[in-house]
Amino acid sequence: MSRGSMTQKYLAAQEIISDSHREYDSQERRFAFSFAVPGDPVPKPRPRVMANGGVYYPEPRKGMGYTAFKEWVQICFLEQAHRRSEWPSTACFALEVEYHARGIGKRDTDNIVGSFMDALQGLVWVDDRLVTDVRCFKVVDVGKRQEPYCIVRVGKITN
Repeated sequence: MSRGSMTQKYLAAQEIISDSHREYDSQERRFAFSFAVPGDPVPKPRPRVMANGGVYYPEPRKGMGYTAFKEWVQICFLEQAHRRSEWPSTACFALEVEYHARGIGKRDTDNIVGSFMDALQGLVWVDDRLVTDVRCFKVVDVGKRQEPYCIVRVGKITN
């Protein structure tokens, strides 16, 4: 992805957050922050094992690969969510991914969540097993002119 298109997508993300950010009742869920990730999410692929025992994730022939998508999520997070000094944390977290798509598509929501959990590991949480409350949903038929995007919400779970 070129630097110019990333800048355009980042500006689009700022618009998305201001236009479609939903406020939650404080009793319902508590999210510390939310940020937008423009573009289609890349589902976490199944790892492949090489003959020597090494493991790798296959990259697609076209479009953004899994590794590039994780980096893109990290850039969006660092630019929009204002990393806090207490992170990465060992607390339990809630994660919500709202995916706005043009159609149902072939992306499984569990693999989409896996990509976001991996991307935020080391930035927000120490290990993705600390994410104990997960919600992912697709909003279909965004519109023909609007690009797909995701809104990611993260919060610490307090008892």
